[in-house]
Amino acid sequence: MQKVAAQIRAIMGEDAICGRYGGDEFIVILPKATLAVVEERGNRLLEAIRADTKLKELHVTLSIGGAAWDVVKEDCKVRQLLKQADAALYQAKEKGRDTLVVAHYEQSVA
Repeated sequence: MQKVAAQIRAIMGEDAICGRYGGDEFIVILPKATLAVVEERGNRLLEAIRADTKLKELHVTLSIGGAAWDVVKEDCKVRQLLKQADAALYQAKEKGRDTLVVAHYEQSVA
């Protein structure tokens, strides 16, 4: 967990707010990040974890769900954004894990 957390911190950047969200889940908030930035950093994180020989030996994989919203165009609530990111995470897990799913806030949240 510490090694993964260190990778998250290194790749997400100084502007990122990172923390443990429960069990084996982490949350990363990237202020002012576009959907493209969320996807780019998520993919860089996946690549870093896959390339780490120690984590590979331990069969560590990541499933990443991301969401973003445009504060100028949309009235977004944090709870709704978290639901969207959580739904994307479960889509990533359903796709076989070790993948990234980024969903835009405009998609419906159940």
